[in-house]
Amino acid sequence: MGILIVTIMCAGMVLQPIESKATENNEEVLHSDDETKLVQENKNKFIVSDKETGEETRIVLDKEHTGAEIIYEDGETASVEYNIVEENGTEIVTTIIDGEEVATTEIGPVEYVNDTKPLLKASYGMKLVTTRKVTATINKVNRVSANVVMIGLGLVPGLGYAVAAFALTGYLVSEFAGKKAYVIIKQYADNWNYRNDAWIYKDSGYKKLLEIQKGMLKRHFS
Repeated sequence: MGILIVTIMCAGMVLQPIESKATENNEEVLHSDDETKLVQENKNKFIVSDKETGEETRIVLDKEHTGAEIIYEDGETASVEYNIVEENGTEIVTTIIDGEEVATTEIGPVEYVNDTKPLLKASYGMKLVTTRKVTATINKVNRVSANVVMIGLGLVPGLGYAVAAFALTGYLVSEFAGKKAYVIIKQYADNWNYRNDAWIYKDSGYKKLLEIQKGMLKRHFS
């Protein structure tokens, strides 16, 4: 256990695009690394697969998207509460599991690059169109709780589950427990597609680049 503090600016080593594709059952892989895989089954249901143990944990959101239930493979359950408030344009998400606060995240407003407004105005090749700042403090780090926190981040309008997955799963959970990590998530778009890339740094000056995770292309309105 430890404290993980992640600072993200949503907009070294280059990795392959993170796996993310829909199936005939409308499932989508939001994140996959050497330790875990996070799959969204539908609007309210997610599966966290532990690649080391083979265990699967289900996370089911309630209808209001203010909470969830964690269902472990052995039948044990845990309750999740998401408290989301807005203060001066910043969304603050507090994640509570079985009465224990495990994380607080602050998500700033979308910032448009060079006065680019809607994504559809970015034409003639992929252009950087938006950034977004997020600061997350995780008090209880493990593979399941990190994904629970990530899902809470994904409830914030305009952020999305796939973008949030960059911040709180896999590499950062294993490498930055008890430390600060700094991520810039840059969104690129043209008339038809958009993509979110994550640049992971180890310093607040964003000079010591550790790796780049390139997102998959997605269609607007798909």
